Amino acid sequence: MPDDDRPEIPGRNGGVLTPFVPGELRPTQGRPPGATNKITRILKEAILQAAGTVGKPRIKRGADGRILKIERGPGGLDGYLEHLAMNEPRAFCGLLARILPVNIRAEVTDK
Repeated sequence: MPDDDRPEIPGRNGGVLTPFVPGELRPTQGRPPGATNKITRILKEAILQAAGTVGKPRIKRGADGRILKIERGPGGLDGYLEHLAMNEPRAFCGLLARILPVNIRAEVTDK
């Protein structure tokens, strides 16, 4: 505890609270920088697992063009993403937009 004249405030469970001073470090500062949110990480893993399970679906259509049956196909995640790119380009471009900024690494050298 810092040696100053800050007032001590009684806490709810018998502890003592002191007012925060800008620049002071507290024992619990939250997540470290760059750490992913637990829910986000779990959701990403679940989406990848589901896409890998589905693969490139085989779609059977009726004479009128309605979808009659969808079967799981080969290819795992790659097959599913290929299917998504071919049939839902808007959704696929949304995925690319989220992934590309993370994977692009540019080196700039002064000449």
